[in-house]
Amino acid sequence: ISGNRGEQKLVRIERTGDGVKREDLLSVRFVPLVEGVAKES
Repeated sequence: ISGNRGEQKLVRIERTGDGVKREDLLSVRFVPLVEGVAKES
């Protein structure tokens, strides 16, 4: 995990006959779940 604060890369790892294949899909930001912060609708 590196880069800008909170920014990560979503990657796909695929097993192949020759080993593994890594594919960068897109940049994402995961938001931590914090008790008491979410608004009820």
